[in-house]
Amino acid sequence: MPLFFMLVVTLFSGVEFASAEGNVGVSVGQTAEYTYAISGTVRDSNGSLTTSVPFNAGYLETITIQEISGTNVTFQFERDLLNGTEETGTS
Repeated sequence: MPLFFMLVVTLFSGVEFASAEGNVGVSVGQTAEYTYAISGTVRDSNGSLTTSVPFNAGYLETITIQEISGTNVTFQFERDLLNGTEETGTS
């Protein structure tokens, strides 16, 4: 058992050094695309499944970073709804 413990400690001590560095955050002009979908289930009080709704895509959205000020990020969004309409705005 002590040998196993030493092996595990030795193995995990190197994990910290094997972790990759990464950058956190966004930059002006960066874009991202999302697909919003909805699914659902209804269960009775005993936990039995009574209704199941399959995944349905609601809309596609593209966001573009417009401005960064401290921790505040302003982005423009464009939503393409599946009924053919489009919504745009800034948040």
